[in-house]
Amino acid sequence: MNSRDREIRVLGVESGRLAKEDAEGYIDFLRAGVLDNHDHNLLVLPEKWVAENISGDEYDHIVSRFSDISSAYGSTIVPGSFAVETDPGKWKNISPVIDRGHVLGTQAKVSLFMHERNSLSPGTRIETFSALGTTLAVEICYDIDFPYFTKVAVRRGASVVVNPSLIHRDFHDMWHLYVTSRSLENRVPVISINSSSPDFAGDSIAVVPYLHEWGVKLRTYRSSGGILEATINVGEVSELARKREAEDPGVYSLNGEK
Repeated sequence: MNSRDREIRVLGVESGRLAKEDAEGYIDFLRAGVLDNHDHNLLVLPEKWVAENISGDEYDHIVSRFSDISSAYGSTIVPGSFAVETDPGKWKNISPVIDRGHVLGTQAKVSLFMHERNSLSPGTRIETFSALGTTLAVEICYDIDFPYFTKVAVRRGASVVVNPSLIHRDFHDMWHLYVTSRSLENRVPVISINSSSPDFAGDSIAVVPYLHEWGVKLRTYRSSGGILEATINVGEVSELARKREAEDPGVYSLNGEK
């Protein structure tokens, strides 16, 4: 197998917040003005870069457009997340995962943040997705703040975490701590992409564990000019994640009680 077949070449695009009527033109811009200029096989966008809630039909159209792009580039795409009407009058924050033109499934945001609880229903399942020679989990923004999500995903085989985010510029330091902690404690790469709009100001990171002598360190990639690029060795990170999973007793109190 070619060594490049064992690499995830990440392209994170810090899409600014847009009205839903501008989404179509933005997707055209991505395809014509961004993707051809960056070698990648995994494209990631931020949480809710379409700022408004959208209908199921509008969501299906956006996903169809990204599926066409995924097929054309032979890539995997996590096109951020969208507040979607899933049932009449009910909305969820949903992130689709698309691989080589096919929708593998969706992850709904489980841990809703503050005002989201007034308008959105939480997800109730933690999914994993087989792509790029490994297994991905998608944690939408606030989901990364809590250890439970990554622990469950890793035990379901995940070796890479994708984190579409929408983080206010005043909290970038705390956000980076959460991303780094989830990566180090589970030995998994975390790719976290934020919006470039002024209130959020980008500053995306990807954190990738690597073996250093007898222990593990982290390699951090940062965005520049609205773009984040990173490289992940699939075999290396999968081995680190599985070894860490075997070491973790799964007991989080001294007496074994809640």
